[in-house]
Amino acid sequence: GVYEAMLSLEEADHTVQEFAASFAAGVGLYRSRRFREANETFVRLIERYPDDTPTQLYIGRCRELIAHPPPDGWDPAVDHGK
Repeated sequence: GVYEAMLSLEEADHTVQEFAASFAAGVGLYRSRRFREANETFVRLIERYPDDTPTQLYIGRCRELIAHPPPDGWDPAVDHGK
């Protein structure tokens, strides 16, 4: 009934908020050059949301930057096309 529909909407809303909070935490770690921790955060997200393209992209970027650390003047807002 209506109550069940509302309950599932609340659960979905909580899930979206949880995802957004975790994703934001990962981005914060990434921007702070904490690539290993950011990668772990994004990997946990991709396990729950395997089709999320932005998460997949950040995992790729983290792994690239772990393998090849950026220079001191690195700007996380600039996509260097790697």
